[in-house]
Amino acid sequence: MIPFALALATALPTSDYADDDRDGLLNGWERRGFGPLKPIEHGCKPDRADFIVCLRIRPGMTPELIQPTLDRMKKFYAEMPYTNLDGSKGLNFIPIVLPPHPNDKGQGYIEFYEEAMPKEWRGLARGILVGNSPGGGGQANRPDWAGTGYNWFTMVHELGHQLGLPHSPLGSNLGSPLHGSLMNYDYSYQFDGDPERVRFSPGTFASLKLRETALEEVLPFPAAQLSFLSKRPHYFEVKGLGPKSTSVDWNRNGIHGESKVRANINDGYSVELRADLKAPKVMGAPMLVATGKRLLMVAPISPTTDITSPTAEKPATAHLFAFEGKKVVELGPLGSANVASDLSAVSDGGNLVVAHATPSGWLRCTYSLGDKPALVKKDEGAEAADPTLANTPLGLVTLLCERNSGNVVVLLADKTFETGLASTKPVGAVWNPAKKTLGIAIVEDKGTQVGRIRVVDFTLTPNSLTAGTSVTVGGEKSPGLTSNRPILLFDHDTATYKVIVKGFYKDPHQNGLNYMCRQIGTREGWWIKMLGNEWALSRSVGSAVEFGGDLVYAYRWHGGPEDNSVWVSLRSSGIEKGVITDFDEVKFIFERGLRESLNAVRNEQWPTKNWK
Repeated sequence: MIPFALALATALPTSDYADDDRDGLLNGWERRGFGPLKPIEHGCKPDRADFIVCLRIRPGMTPELIQPTLDRMKKFYAEMPYTNLDGSKGLNFIPIVLPPHPNDKGQGYIEFYEEAMPKEWRGLARGILVGNSPGGGGQANRPDWAGTGYNWFTMVHELGHQLGLPHSPLGSNLGSPLHGSLMNYDYSYQFDGDPERVRFSPGTFASLKLRETALEEVLPFPAAQLSFLSKRPHYFEVKGLGPKSTSVDWNRNGIHGESKVRANINDGYSVELRADLKAPKVMGAPMLVATGKRLLMVAPISPTTDITSPTAEKPATAHLFAFEGKKVVELGPLGSANVASDLSAVSDGGNLVVAHATPSGWLRCTYSLGDKPALVKKDEGAEAADPTLANTPLGLVTLLCERNSGNVVVLLADKTFETGLASTKPVGAVWNPAKKTLGIAIVEDKGTQVGRIRVVDFTLTPNSLTAGTSVTVGGEKSPGLTSNRPILLFDHDTATYKVIVKGFYKDPHQNGLNYMCRQIGTREGWWIKMLGNEWALSRSVGSAVEFGGDLVYAYRWHGGPEDNSVWVSLRSSGIEKGVITDFDEVKFIFERGLRESLNAVRNEQWPTKNWK
């Protein structure tokens, strides 16, 4: 703790008690020193912004190993586009490398703050606990402490948090492709396709206020300023229209200059999910059903929890749940413990229809929906097959994927139609009202590629089923792969297909990531992004349904005390109602962030309070 008291109220602009360069260090300290701060040794000045960082290295890390990282950081900060009072550019980075602490036993950086961050530097410097690893990073929700590896990108990112910067533009809770900042996960390791160009955002596009519910594709900026959007991770098509006019194909349909476009443009990293609701634990994939103004979920429940879906050897019981506001209400079990596959469920004529494999064949049950579900009709078959349900203008169809051969047939009323398809996994199916076709998603092996997903359109009449065009999910060059059943959806906004899949894993019971595969009009015809983030793991494929003006998504969470519980996101299209914009982080750092972050520590830990 630094024993110090100052009268700040009468500080003059050039006095020792002023902070002319607004770096949080008073002029007198930077002229004559204070505590451990020595101006000549550390190279600090009152007319140039200084940024002191204590780097406590962990066992295994040495000053020699970390030096290249510090050299790159010094270059980064020096190149920041800001002019100091002395005419110099950028921020003067002053690293203080501290040896491993004798009490370092590998404990977490948060609990190690009190010992690892020197008390004499608190309120004068920021701190990082640096491990001997190129990856890893975290923020302790403090303005002077973080834990990272020796990756310079990560260290600068975490120091950005200490300076008061979030991942999104400050003042907005939405990420933005226009926010070209290393604080934005989309640009943490590269900008404009170049890892050497990462930066804090200068706020070039702060004047733009876009909304994903009504996007304008023509922007009042030169194409050269927006060309970074055509590179990773977004790959938007960017087309110059004039010296200060550029079109960005936000919805990726290949058409430029549209107005009032509805699209998720913030999915360069992933499709963001929020856990709006949580349902009880299940042992397979949940299945969402929208019926009128009611959102339902059918899910298999069993004591077995370490498999992707029920089997004949480990069957489950189907249970019905209703989402009522923020509550999840169980309406009861549906039948006995004879579910031997993932479930398929749809609403049909106000009733709920549920289908699944059984230990002896397959079963399709129709329930009326009152306070409690009541069985109305039961249809079953002796074939070993996995059923999938789909609504069509001709009525409900049941698709059977035979387990022995993989052959796929379609049942409509009393007719059975051969598709000529074979699938290694149960199929997905949906009616395509734009094409007036039945879309069927199959999983197949081709050469060394195992688990490719292909969508085939079929023309359906009361007496025939005729195959039409087909498309490989992800394109032929880099097809999407899965080891589970695909969930096929129709996107009414774009009149294209969406496919939800769990990634490919040699062991299909392994926990893994789910992905949203969107059909688009550019590139290879598909845009594939993980749902949630790298921590949104599941043993099963997720489920989605259009409801309440958006896409509702449910998945079986993996990990911790909530392992196998169902997490539900009510707005999983990723299309948000807030403002998409940019923010001038450079100006904020120099004019507020440096000073305010140190003042926050002083107000917490120094005897003299009210630092402003």
